[in-house]
Amino acid sequence: MISRWLSVSIIFTFAVAGCVMDNSLPGRMPEPAEKAASGPRKVLISGIIHHFSGDFSRRLEDLCRCIDRIAERAAKEYPGRGLDLILAPEGAVCNAGSNAEERAADLEQTVKVIGAKAIKYHTYIAVGILFNEKTPEGKSLPRNAVALIDRDGKLAGLYFKVHPAFNWDDDAPGVLEDGTVPGEDFPVFQCDFGRVGFLICYDMAYTDGWMKLRENGAELIGIASLSPQTLRPAMFAHLNEYYVFTSTPRNNASVFDPLGFTVDQTVGNEGETLCEIDLSFAILQWSPSLDNGRKFRNAFGDKAGFRYSEREDCGIFWSNDPGMPIGEMVKKLNLRYRNDEEQRAAELRAGLLRR
Repeated sequence: MISRWLSVSIIFTFAVAGCVMDNSLPGRMPEPAEKAASGPRKVLISGIIHHFSGDFSRRLEDLCRCIDRIAERAAKEYPGRGLDLILAPEGAVCNAGSNAEERAADLEQTVKVIGAKAIKYHTYIAVGILFNEKTPEGKSLPRNAVALIDRDGKLAGLYFKVHPAFNWDDDAPGVLEDGTVPGEDFPVFQCDFGRVGFLICYDMAYTDGWMKLRENGAELIGIASLSPQTLRPAMFAHLNEYYVFTSTPRNNASVFDPLGFTVDQTVGNEGETLCEIDLSFAILQWSPSLDNGRKFRNAFGDKAGFRYSEREDCGIFWSNDPGMPIGEMVKKLNLRYRNDEEQRAAELRAGLLRR
């Protein structure tokens, strides 16, 4: 099915390279036991901190250099492992101009150039890009987007920023981001390692995107941004129990786990995060038998991994054993997921109030 987020003209443009498929999925929020049911799903992700400037060609060259640097680092730190997803900041690829339509970049050329890097390093690459979407009537719609390119170098999907920021220029009332046309939905894309969603900068300020991505079963959220915020990404990672990572032009790029903890971060004006996460995990609340997570280490040794916070009285746990999912470990230790404990307490409370 051709994506409803892609215009007819874009489809024709990419016809020679193969069909652009609708990789966006409806979904539902998985139960805690479902998140823990599969074996280890290790995913190596990277967010970029870099100030992209200049015209389209220069920005594209800069992005290629960033990707090469990340791949070189990944090869040293994770030999034989391979990258899974690189995220570039909002508008990393655009052009010079006084309004959104003039600043629009060449989407086809971007996919061609960055797609070659995706093939070379066998990774997905998500690019913040401003481009003109052509309607069937020939009208140009300037779009602030994330273009997801798959391991085969093809365009796997587009997310259009739903909440463009208002113009700071008082001479342009009623205009969003110099004429950017907002998107309407928050698609979740099926990658070979899991379900991924994206937000762009000002989207972070609204709850609808965070909630919709959760409802559709997103496991990992990439934030392509100009604003290097950490509080909102950490908060919504915790509330929705998914991983969030950011890519920005300044201050920091970060990775937050489903408890809202910062698990990787680079600060300054140049660099990248490089973090291996596991999308099959269990969140457990404090209990006497858990012993602050040590029960897993005593029972399974290095076959289990975890981060536990005595301050927050909870931890996230994962399996390093392909033959034993983390859910099976939880069951063997006769432990309950945090959500199950909260639901059980609520049911008991409701029963007492009905007496």
